[in-house]
Amino acid sequence: WDEAVGWGSGGAGTYAVYRDTVPGFTPSLVNMVASGIATLSYVDVTAPDGVPLYYLVRAETDEICGSGPNNSGVTDSNTAYAVTSNTSSQGIPGEVTPVQGDLVNYAHVRLSWPATADAVLYRIYRSESPDPATFILLAETGQLNYEDENEGGTLNSYYYLVQAVNACDQQGP
Repeated sequence: WDEAVGWGSGGAGTYAVYRDTVPGFTPSLVNMVASGIATLSYVDVTAPDGVPLYYLVRAETDEICGSGPNNSGVTDSNTAYAVTSNTSSQGIPGEVTPVQGDLVNYAHVRLSWPATADAVLYRIYRSESPDPATFILLAETGQLNYEDENEGGTLNSYYYLVQAVNACDQQGP
């Protein structure tokens, strides 16, 4: 998270981290997972697996005139929640099929394909031979299409391969 803009009349402060499974939850001692954090990050080693988790971080001044959880300091009223999910593994994406190729204005080859489960990006490969050992990586994209520019007007015949990649950089077939 970003550093607090100011700390009031005090010179410093700390942060408290709250977590819940409900979006827009009200921060309290019940859902606080840490307080007194002096850095700009926190690793939640107690986060449960496989459920969406909502986090809220609030700054607390070193002034002792409030109700903050660390030292009774004044806390901000930040309501910027972040959502994440803790998983111990990622599914391997399946095969990207069908891949459709279209010639655009006799200049570009436009490839398109449907979304693949567990994919966060796609790697596009090209070869002049169907031999898998000859394919070279052209690009990576998070889109469901790619244009191989200026290759539609050549006399070359190309083979294309699109492979899905998950968040752990594991590539599907």
